[in-house]
Amino acid sequence: MLTLSWDTLAQQSVDAGLVGAGSRSPAGCCDADVLPIVLGGPSLVLDVGRCQRLVTPEIRAALEHRDQGCVFPGCDKPPQACHAHHILPWWAGGTTAVWNLVLLCPHHNGIIEPAHPTGDGPPPSPDDRWQVRLRTTDGAPEILPPRRVDPHQQPRQHTHFLTRQRQ
Repeated sequence: MLTLSWDTLAQQSVDAGLVGAGSRSPAGCCDADVLPIVLGGPSLVLDVGRCQRLVTPEIRAALEHRDQGCVFPGCDKPPQACHAHHILPWWAGGTTAVWNLVLLCPHHNGIIEPAHPTGDGPPPSPDDRWQVRLRTTDGAPEILPPRRVDPHQQPRQHTHFLTRQRQ
């Protein structure tokens, strides 16, 4: 898997003499075996809203690229062993979109998934469970421990996200 911006791909294609300057189709993007994962662009549908609960293959590919496996710190489960977890649950009005999803293995999905309110009393407090969110600065997933584990609920990240920050 190779990750580079559209601008870099276009410039390298021009530099290699594969296309002329100003071309909108860098070499390899039309009829070669290239799967573009568009990060922040409008070309792929990475948000299907409320029209379906399950992720599309494009959304799954984007999640696997971003998360690289279970996002819970210390977990080594690969993407193929993970579920696409809605941060704001589907049953609570959450949408099926990259910005509302993370990959979690079945074990960590179980400790992060909020209890579905049954109507038999108040819903569980967010302070009593592990939570996941995407950072506003770079969209990287981070885990918040319950107050019983960390009274300050300091966010925690998987090491592969910390490595990306240093690069």
